[in-house]
Amino acid sequence: MRSGELDSEVTFVRPGAPAREGRSRVPGADVSIAEKVPCHVTGGQGAERFANDQNAATAPFVITTRREPDLDSLDAGDVAILVETGRRLDIKSVRPGERDPRRDLEILAVGNAGG
Repeated sequence: MRSGELDSEVTFVRPGAPAREGRSRVPGADVSIAEKVPCHVTGGQGAERFANDQNAATAPFVITTRREPDLDSLDAGDVAILVETGRRLDIKSVRPGERDPRRDLEILAVGNAGG
C-alpha cells in the first residue's frame, strides 16, 4: 500500500476500568493505544440500504494500516477503533495485509454506521 492510499486516520483505544457511581457501575474513560494512525477504511455500507440500525451495526469495515509497535497488541474484543468521523468500531479480527503481509495490517471491524 502506497502512503497516498492512507487517506484516513483512526485512534485505537482500550476501555478504562469501570468506576462506581452510587449503586451503578459506569464505564471508565478510554485509554489510548495509538492516536491518529494513518489508514485506509473500506466497507461499512453494503450493497443495499439497511432496514434498521441493528443490521447497519453488523456491516463490516476493513481498516488497512502499516504495522507499528503500538499495534502489536491488537486483538478482537478488548480494543476498539475510533474513526475520524467519531464512529466507534469493535475489532473482530486482525491479520497481515494481503498486498504486503510484512508491512501492512488488515483489521476487520464492525460498528454503528450512523456514528
